[in-house]
Amino acid sequence: MDAPQQSINPDDVALAQRLRRLDTLPIDTTNLDRMLRTRLPPHASPWRRSLNLAALGGVAALLIASILMVSFIQVTPARASAAKLAAVFDRVTSTRQVLVHVHSLAAANHSLPRSCQCPSGMAMAIKDGLTGCCCISLVGQKVSCLLLNNHGRPVVMLVGRNITGPPGNAIVYAGQTFSAQSYNGISTIQTRSGSHWICLMSRGTQSALLELAAKVRP
Repeated sequence: MDAPQQSINPDDVALAQRLRRLDTLPIDTTNLDRMLRTRLPPHASPWRRSLNLAALGGVAALLIASILMVSFIQVTPARASAAKLAAVFDRVTSTRQVLVHVHSLAAANHSLPRSCQCPSGMAMAIKDGLTGCCCISLVGQKVSCLLLNNHGRPVVMLVGRNITGPPGNAIVYAGQTFSAQSYNGISTIQTRSGSHWICLMSRGTQSALLELAAKVRP
């Protein structure tokens, strides 16, 4: 018995032939690629990601360097020379510096800006001799300036933060160590009370200044 013959549709044969021909033809996808690039979000290539990471690393390094520089500036105190300290003494004692007349540290702190206020622990040491105060700028730092009368001699006392004076000779007095110096006939005694730098200047003897400095420094 013969096998049944399958019927062949001429339309199917023609379609198959056309599909085979299309399979061998090249297809231009340039326009399609261009359209997709304009509509899809950009995807960063590996080299672009590397550049971004490098830029972020550079910004981080710059921030760290800035923080370290600011910390160094804050930690390193400004240094006033002996000549600058002597100039302040002459200006204050010759009335060329405008002073607010006060007779107590509380009154001085009330009249001075916050950046120039003195530690309250100094009040008892200067309660009998304080005559005036002002706030000055010394080597870029705000410093409180007090004018005292110590046994008939004018004494200028400077109090500030993040500032120091010229190096001097170490002197131990009343169990405390002070830095002493003399410049153009002006005796200078420096010490520190906590975070405050204290400098006393007078044309009198260093012993009188040391006695006063030992009282000022708690």
